[in-house]
Amino acid sequence: MYQRIVCFKFKAGTSPEVVQAHMADFRQLQDAMPYIVSYSGGLAISGDQGAPPGYDSLHYLTFSTLDDIDRYFAHDAHQRFITAHKDIWADVLVLNAEIDTV
Repeated sequence: MYQRIVCFKFKAGTSPEVVQAHMADFRQLQDAMPYIVSYSGGLAISGDQGAPPGYDSLHYLTFSTLDDIDRYFAHDAHQRFITAHKDIWADVLVLNAEIDTV
């Protein structure tokens, strides 16, 4: 199994309504791609000793294969998500990992 973690830092002044639309649209990607085994996500909270988070939202997607990650990235729904929201992103961090499942 593979985990993809996608973190977004929003540009200053991005409204809560726009952030919520971003969150909802990302969550809906799973509906368009049945090979996303699982999805969870949320807004970042303060770190250790109250340090501000480096990113504002985090999304966790689980896939069975690396090919599924490639299919996800190229999928029209994902590309539409990028086009619709890229103007509000100050930074994006993407990490992939092979994970053990219990």
